[in-house]
Amino acid sequence: MNIWLFVVIQAIISVMITFALFIVILTQDIATGMNFLYAFLIGQVLSVPAAWLVYKRMNIKK
Repeated sequence: MNIWLFVVIQAIISVMITFALFIVILTQDIATGMNFLYAFLIGQVLSVPAAWLVYKRMNIKK
């Protein structure tokens, strides 16, 4: 298992989820510092299983 490839996939998915949550926060007028922190944490947590599924789906053979 190439851990660096998994880390890169997780980072990309995390940025996408966090950016989407930031857009929701800004359009709903709930822009406080804690809400941005929560959005960042939610993006980190939700991106791990998604990145794992993407990584397993790539089916990389050595």
